[in-house]
Amino acid sequence: MIKVAPLVLCFLACSAGYAELSSESSIRSTSLTLGHGWACVRELRSLTLSAGEQEVVLEGIPREADLSTLVLHSWRVPIELLECRRQRPVTARQGPDVRWTAGKGFADDSEGRDQSGPVLCRIRSPTDWAGMGVDVSYVMTGFDWSASYQVAVRGDQEDDKEPVSVDLSGLVRIENRTSRSFANADVRLAGGASHDKPDFADGPGFLSLDDESPLADLWREKPKGRQPEFDYQVPHKVDLKACTETDVVLIRTVRTPATRMYTMTAEDFSPASEDRDAPLRKRIVFRNISANRMGIALPPGRVQIYLGSLRGRLLQQAFFERTPVNGTIQIDLGLAEDVRGLRITGKGSDPVAGYFERTFLVVVRNHRETDITCEIDEKPPVILEWDVINATKPFTESGHRLRFNVEIKARTEEIIEYKLRIRQPEL
Repeated sequence: MIKVAPLVLCFLACSAGYAELSSESSIRSTSLTLGHGWACVRELRSLTLSAGEQEVVLEGIPREADLSTLVLHSWRVPIELLECRRQRPVTARQGPDVRWTAGKGFADDSEGRDQSGPVLCRIRSPTDWAGMGVDVSYVMTGFDWSASYQVAVRGDQEDDKEPVSVDLSGLVRIENRTSRSFANADVRLAGGASHDKPDFADGPGFLSLDDESPLADLWREKPKGRQPEFDYQVPHKVDLKACTETDVVLIRTVRTPATRMYTMTAEDFSPASEDRDAPLRKRIVFRNISANRMGIALPPGRVQIYLGSLRGRLLQQAFFERTPVNGTIQIDLGLAEDVRGLRITGKGSDPVAGYFERTFLVVVRNHRETDITCEIDEKPPVILEWDVINATKPFTESGHRLRFNVEIKARTEEIIEYKLRIRQPEL
């Protein structure tokens, strides 16, 4: 019979320097920042450290984690991470007279070994410390999220004198396609301003153009620039089970006060020299503020709009734009045939010193029996450089657009006139 006591004693001696961690008992808190296809994990863990170099074992680091992004940081003492690798999975071999357990060591990632084992880290600490709080952070793959909303508009839709309110319900569906579950985690969502926005482009067709033309760059498809990223805080802690989709309530309000508004956007009204008006769009507007039991940044997503209640008549499906805190949410209720508008291009002056002047008019006709509020988003139909000389109504200018907000009495017509100073192109 073969005796193996010395081998076992040697194995225990080699293992004495490891700080064994339990992913359940040593993790004090977890924070997740979730993007589309990735997640940044930050865990506050308890470590017992000795002065000098040592090895510690981190349990619960999922196989989807990118170990090149692993960072250990303490606010109390400067600890240094020297190296980290997966441990070889522990195997056992038994025979009639021998029981041997494989020792711990670094796995060679190039051999395609199991990447689900604990992470062995070699670190350097300047002091001894029992139960030190250490931030462990890393980036991993396998996450995605999407937001969706339901809006119910309450109140008389025909009589603008009657009060109107909205019920808003929003949730986020989080896809955890990884091998790791996260419990009681603080979650932030990261993404662009228009993720999952439906494509409203025209249908397929053919356009025959000369690719060798000097003007070819005008119709070649331009590469899309990188969208700015925004983050959104989930207002409560979340449990995310492995390989599971989880629906998380983001916001829920009932009978939030709202106002009616009619909007006129330049692109919907071609400038004309004759009287051809078209209907404006009617919208319900409310503020994303704490007084309305809201006040959190809301991510973009698809939205269903109902009239009466969430069990009432489905009016339409649309897209909910990103809304910051204190921002304005607008619900499109469609065209209003009794509020109409048109744009008119007036006469221009003769050029003087390389400039000429031209007058433009925006006309809004309120055929309703009640006063209305109208927002006009005007883009002067000029491709040359211009400046506003004067306007008959106050406006704000942003991004080469003019925005007017006017009150229009019942059964009246409002005419807004503005004059531009336009630079004459040089030949």
